[in-house]
Amino acid sequence: MSPKNGLVPNLVDSTELGQYSPARVELSSKDKGWKGLLLTRYIYANRRVDSSPRPATQDHAMLLVDAGEQQGEYTYNHSRWRPYSMRKGDWAIGQAYENHFDWRGEAVSGHDNEVATITIHLSPKLLSQVATEVVGIDGNRIELLHQTNIRDPLISQLAVAIKAEIRRDGLYGQLFAETISLVLAAHLLKNYCTQHYRIQEIKGKLLAKRLRPVLDYIHAHLHQEITIDVMARLAYLSPYYFARVFKKSTGETPYQFILRERMEKAMYLLRNTDKLVTQIAADVGYSYLSNFSSAFKQSTGMTPTYYCKNVYARRRQGV
Repeated sequence: MSPKNGLVPNLVDSTELGQYSPARVELSSKDKGWKGLLLTRYIYANRRVDSSPRPATQDHAMLLVDAGEQQGEYTYNHSRWRPYSMRKGDWAIGQAYENHFDWRGEAVSGHDNEVATITIHLSPKLLSQVATEVVGIDGNRIELLHQTNIRDPLISQLAVAIKAEIRRDGLYGQLFAETISLVLAAHLLKNYCTQHYRIQEIKGKLLAKRLRPVLDYIHAHLHQEITIDVMARLAYLSPYYFARVFKKSTGETPYQFILRERMEKAMYLLRNTDKLVTQIAADVGYSYLSNFSSAFKQSTGMTPTYYCKNVYARRRQGV
């Protein structure tokens, strides 16, 4: 899409950045309602771009070459033009409010190969929160270094996980976004800030007296949105440490644990009540039947209707 009136503002919300790109948006988490995390995948129809000025965004930006290879020149925050060459798997990182850039270049991969990039935006507020709670510093003083041609397996794995979650139509929901955001924020603090910060590894597990209130809360609120912030407060931990120690204590991430609990409750209700599937979906936290059906099938391999009929058929046959 082209910017309105050919004008490029100095700063935009991250959700608006796509309209200033010469590529089409192939995939986006924009409609998932995730707080503080946004992924957008772009596909370039034209193999050559003469100029593509982009405004700065209110969030930190990480750009990945997801397919193909490009080379050319770019300018960052109106600095001098400098050459670049990026291939699949290369990342670039830019600080929020200071990541205005322009570029001109062309694809150097084969003509039949797709050229695509991914941009992950992360809220500065979230990075600041993790810095304050985990590292014990003033999070408002955190600065990311502008870097290009980074090869980072962890960020690449997170990008793959986010893409898969979008294509699953938000199977894990906001809890997934919260967990991924916390992992990404800690990784940036440790490796890509102007100062590298040491983050203590989690070794132990949650004491039973701290884990039990969390589990009780989860079981009592499966019909509602459950956030890491609330669970962390119940365990008297920061969200980052809670997410890590919860997995060590249960063997599952919070979103995996809660999804399993929801599906187990849904199966119980399908077997033992006459409730409509739409009501059962609401009882386990899904506002839309389509999302519930997708989650149920992902977990059991069957749609809720098929599961119900199959169980009833076995019951009638005395199996």
